[in-house]
Amino acid sequence: MKRKLWRKRVGPHGAAVLLAERCFGGPVYMFWGKRKRSLKFRVRDPEGKIIKEREKRAEQEGLEFSAQLIGGETFETVTLQNVVDLYKREAVPEQGKRRREDSEREIECWSNWLGASFVMHRFGPSEWNQFKRERASGRIDSRGLKVAKDHRPVGPRAVSKSLKTLRHMCRVAVAHRLLKADPTAGLECPSNKSPSRPVCDDDRYDALLAVADRVTMYGPKRKQKLETYLTTLLVLAHDTGHRITAILNLRWSDWLPEAGKYGSLHWRAETDKIGLDDVVPVTPEVRAALEEHRSKYPGVGDVLMFPKPRDPSLPVDHRTTIRWLSEAEKKAGLTPLEGGAWHPFRRGWASARKSLELKDVARAGGWKDVTTLLKLYQQADPETTEKVVLHKSRLKLA
Repeated sequence: MKRKLWRKRVGPHGAAVLLAERCFGGPVYMFWGKRKRSLKFRVRDPEGKIIKEREKRAEQEGLEFSAQLIGGETFETVTLQNVVDLYKREAVPEQGKRRREDSEREIECWSNWLGASFVMHRFGPSEWNQFKRERASGRIDSRGLKVAKDHRPVGPRAVSKSLKTLRHMCRVAVAHRLLKADPTAGLECPSNKSPSRPVCDDDRYDALLAVADRVTMYGPKRKQKLETYLTTLLVLAHDTGHRITAILNLRWSDWLPEAGKYGSLHWRAETDKIGLDDVVPVTPEVRAALEEHRSKYPGVGDVLMFPKPRDPSLPVDHRTTIRWLSEAEKKAGLTPLEGGAWHPFRRGWASARKSLELKDVARAGGWKDVTTLLKLYQQADPETTEKVVLHKSRLKLA
């Protein structure tokens, strides 16, 4: 004979809570909507008889929770807009300029796709996987809006970036007790199984440097051809290992010619992708390049080193420098590196310093930790691999 499970419904209509055993003599669970939670105690004794005191305790907890539902005081009513507002207030101000711009774009994407009123506790694997499919196929754009036609597939890195932003928002909400649990926990982000991480070696750098002064840009009237900043940018990218966006945002007040043997550069947190602020020594080649650059484009204080010709208050656009680099590659007879423009210089800088102390390499190149440096930037090369193979030492275990 099947034994009847204990169950009881408490609370008014619209905020009713079901209290019930899931198995005879097991812990009592509280059910509301599509969610459940264990009360972590039983209402039966070992013989299977109902204990009145525990039954009343379960009813009381159910009524208290029902009252919270009516008052809107539980995490079940937290919307995406609530999470976004908290994230903008607590996390975004601490991010670097580029990271803040990325965050704003991803927030817009999720607000358009999910809707600002979406209740976050309802988010789960189906929404996560649906977003992955739609974003990867190009059916929605970077702003989360539907694309009517001409769908252009998006790589796993861009899709993963959006998903990781939502996960970060949820974790901030959990840390500030706005959400009880992260609804994205355990859900996997897509990844490129064979990522392209090209490296710029010294031969390629020398070839580009030899033709850099032949690359020109048009002036404000588009009649006069002007020399680009490409030569200086190449030297800084090759010898500092920093990101091109950080280089383009340098100001003359960041150049400290008296600090260090050959001078130092101040890399500001507000223009760094990960918000790292540091002063790092430079090579004699960087010093010479900056002195020559200053003679052509005089500036002091907070004047930008690489201003736009039309608007000196703004740095030259990143895409413009990619065009310059592409033109230099054509003049040098080089094949463009697949999957990278300026970043291969950063990987080359890191790879050339594999024999040095990791912490010092990370600091000099603008990494907060050595994990990213090792995993994504330092690449194996034939010369070092051969040294490893030929290295022999007598092994003795006892």
